[in-house]
Amino acid sequence: MRRAGVLVVVIAAVASLVVVLTRLGEEDWASSCASVAWRPDDAVVRAAQRAREVVGSVSADAVAAVEVVDLAGCAELAAVAPEERFASASLVKLLIALDVLDRTPDVPDETRRRLRLMLSASDDDVASELWTAGGGPEIVRRTAGRLGLRGTRPPERPGLWGATTTTARDVGLVYRHVVADLPAGRHDLLVDALAAASRTASDGFDQHFGVPAALAGPPLAVKQGWGARSGRVVVHSSGLVGGSGLLAVVVLTSWPPGTDWAVAVRAVTAATRALDPVVAARSSALPGLRWTR
Repeated sequence: MRRAGVLVVVIAAVASLVVVLTRLGEEDWASSCASVAWRPDDAVVRAAQRAREVVGSVSADAVAAVEVVDLAGCAELAAVAPEERFASASLVKLLIALDVLDRTPDVPDETRRRLRLMLSASDDDVASELWTAGGGPEIVRRTAGRLGLRGTRPPERPGLWGATTTTARDVGLVYRHVVADLPAGRHDLLVDALAAASRTASDGFDQHFGVPAALAGPPLAVKQGWGARSGRVVVHSSGLVGGSGLLAVVVLTSWPPGTDWAVAVRAVTAATRALDPVVAARSSALPGLRWTR
């Protein structure tokens, strides 16, 4: 009986410890940033500049923008061409998801399932359905206005959601909103979906490039983008890197017509790898979160 009593006490203590550690883990990456101030970190700025140079070394006609934001310290650490506008490709799915949550007081299970599929597998069919249901370009106008995204514009042709234009700075602000502003349940819905990103997207594209491929610690959550707009190839990588130094990392690229996808993807991964030393120094991976391979 004494052994049984001791065992019960030990189990209870372990359970309490698990709860405490879980709460600490949540607090590690939760942020209360009301705004983000420009406080450049020289080492991060140099790394971001190197990242852009890597892209330029592959093609003189390629364009890249890099943004690194410390969401624990509410500081923009590096911004290289932060206002350069790019076709968003699948990054607009973040705006679609946020708009659905903003307009839906009680999110049904089926809507949750579709949002998760759209974000984790970058499913275009779900994105198109939600885009149409939400009024298409009005989704971008509403969300950009609400979040203060000054460089984000809806597409000229209403049905082409991937032609929405955005900037690296605006994508960083989207991540800040997700981390700092969303109520817990909605925050968890989006972050869990982004953290569960599959190796292969619904259209067969390999999503394992850039942030998840190049940074040493597993990212907390990622959203990738790829496509061809106005003849140019766009390949983007973005994500949250977890721990007590939660960072948002954004790498946007645009390539000349005819650029081989594999070349652009490898270059984005190489560019992101230039950020790895400074990112690793400012973040630590959260236990239990792993990229789905």
